Amino acid sequence: MPAGSKAVVAAFCTDAVATVLKFIAAGVTGSAGMFSQGIQSAVDTLDTALLLMGIHLSHKPPDRMHPMGHGRELYFWTMIVATVIFGVGGGINIFVGVLRIIQPRPTGHLVWSYAVLAGAAVLDGVNLMFASRQYRRIYRGRPFFAAFRKSKDPTTFAVMLEDGSDLLGISAAFAGIALSRWIPALDGVASIVIGAILVAVAFLLSRECHGLLIGEAGSDELLERIRKVAKIDDRIDRVGDPLTLYFGPQDVMLALSVQFRKDLDADSLARAIDDMESAIRRNTPEITRIFIEAESLIKAAKHEG
Repeated sequence: MPAGSKAVVAAFCTDAVATVLKFIAAGVTGSAGMFSQGIQSAVDTLDTALLLMGIHLSHKPPDRMHPMGHGRELYFWTMIVATVIFGVGGGINIFVGVLRIIQPRPTGHLVWSYAVLAGAAVLDGVNLMFASRQYRRIYRGRPFFAAFRKSKDPTTFAVMLEDGSDLLGISAAFAGIALSRWIPALDGVASIVIGAILVAVAFLLSRECHGLLIGEAGSDELLERIRKVAKIDDRIDRVGDPLTLYFGPQDVMLALSVQFRKDLDADSLARAIDDMESAIRRNTPEITRIFIEAESLIKAAKHEG
């Protein structure tokens, strides 16, 4: 099982338990903030299920209709997750909050709310620690948002964003429920705050997945590694700019235009191309498909001119 999917499985289990507990507490207390928390956990449970499906589908082998594989299934389903968070999580919570502000009413059985929120905080905190451990192992201490922007695997970040937003939402719900004893409308304000947090998470995820869905090139670091490997071989006169395209987190296509020495015969040229492909695969294992164009003498003459 890939490292990222382990964090998603753990999130699914904790989110499912938290959803049941929060809706029970919402029914007992009548709190809009607690109801919003239940919606948030239900959305998280659905989202982690969608992420798991995306991970599974992205590992399907290539077929006639999809010769480059199904790696972008992961990006598609992560975009669906962002849409669900925005529309269902953010939209419904903001709507419920506005209704509660218009028609405020006091909440009861506060001990239920506090106990469930405390338990949910523990579950989300444990899951966030697990996801953070996966993150540190993969990205080795890089700042979160810098790594999030450069990463091509959104699963671990999606779980961390969801769990982080859950903890913020729990804080908002706790404050709203506690203060609603004196100002009942603040319970609705807490619901709106939770909805706004989910909208922000949805924006971050959709922004990242947008570039990956339409076709994102490799990082400057990856391109520089390719250039260094290609330029080592003394049978090469010139290397064009590498063209890369992500089909999955560890599935990159490379197209490279190379001008070899003019004195190479056909056999020597074939060996040079094979050697270059082998060197690129050794130094950049994420590149799974390599297309090398050996420039003709006519093209070489044009470059010289």
